[in-house]
Amino acid sequence: INIEAGTSNFTDIMGYTETEWYTDGSVKKARMVTDSQNLGENSKVSINGTTYTSTSNILTSDITRIKGLTINLNGLTSGSAVKLTVEKDKETVANSLSDIVDSYNELMKNVDEAVAKDGSLKNQTTLKMLRNQIRSAMMSSIGNAFKNLDAIGISVTSASANNVSTSNESIINLTFDKDKFLDAYEADSDAVKELLIGSGIKGSSTATDGVFTKVESIVENSLQSVIGYFSIADAAYAREINKIDNKIVSGNEAIEKYRARL
Repeated sequence: INIEAGTSNFTDIMGYTETEWYTDGSVKKARMVTDSQNLGENSKVSINGTTYTSTSNILTSDITRIKGLTINLNGLTSGSAVKLTVEKDKETVANSLSDIVDSYNELMKNVDEAVAKDGSLKNQTTLKMLRNQIRSAMMSSIGNAFKNLDAIGISVTSASANNVSTSNESIINLTFDKDKFLDAYEADSDAVKELLIGSGIKGSSTATDGVFTKVESIVENSLQSVIGYFSIADAAYAREINKIDNKIVSGNEAIEKYRARL
């Protein structure tokens, strides 16, 4: 906050400044009065013997170099140490998975309605195939402690883990059992991570894909600018529209010729 004299003596009266004025009312000289103010100081904290300073009470990883950790300073602890325990945020992970399940169900509902017999995209066999690929990927098994999503609480309402089908009749929605997920996460968070996103560096020979990584690849491939499903569908519709336009032009020309003969 910067306080300076303006066109009146308000800041002088409040004791923030001392100002000398010219006869025309403009400021000749002004200075801050610091005696009556408590100026802010940088926060200072010692972490494992190393002292850090910050212009606020929030220490980010840019300051402490502890990646992914933000420390909020709530008070002075001179002469005593505060022990910080850093734990994984299980609730945030669980809530994110719940959101993914909801989004998946909404996606499947919209696609199923669109490709139904009375749907606006009923003849789009490629879209049906894309839908089934996503469903199949969500039900796929991974060779680790948790073989599929059902093992961590994400299950199909109308199918069991031992009898999974990707037909419309047997797969309705996915459900999320938060307690079952938290138990699995507590037991082996690395195995949960491997199941969801895989292991290793993507693209390397030793990398393995998780369930969500498989789904991501399917979706990304469908969105490619040239060979993706939507680009191919757009091109097909454009060709069909062009054919219809040409037929309209030819039809109008034929009508005009017939009119002329009459």
